[in-house]
Amino acid sequence: MLSWMRVTGISLSPSLNPGDFILVLKGPLARRTLRMGDIVVFHHTQHGVLVKRVVKISEDGTRMYVSGENPDSIDSRTFGEVETKTLIGKVLCSVRRPRKPNP
Repeated sequence: MLSWMRVTGISLSPSLNPGDFILVLKGPLARRTLRMGDIVVFHHTQHGVLVKRVVKISEDGTRMYVSGENPDSIDSRTFGEVETKTLIGKVLCSVRRPRKPNP
């Protein structure tokens, strides 16, 4: 299943910025095709729904280490590995939010 989501944080800025839209592949196919470098959406018990880049996947495929591009990002450097069962989906593409033209 495909779903559009809106980015709200700056964790992956400058790649993704608040107001940008991401097309997310949800369901088992997202888990089966998960690769290092993918941008994923997952649920974290303390931080809610997060969007991060996969840095490492465990050999058995049950855990992933995720990171944001922003140095102040809350990611696996803060909370450790994430179980892949918390994966909501992986990002297939993004659309930048419309920018106001400069006068």
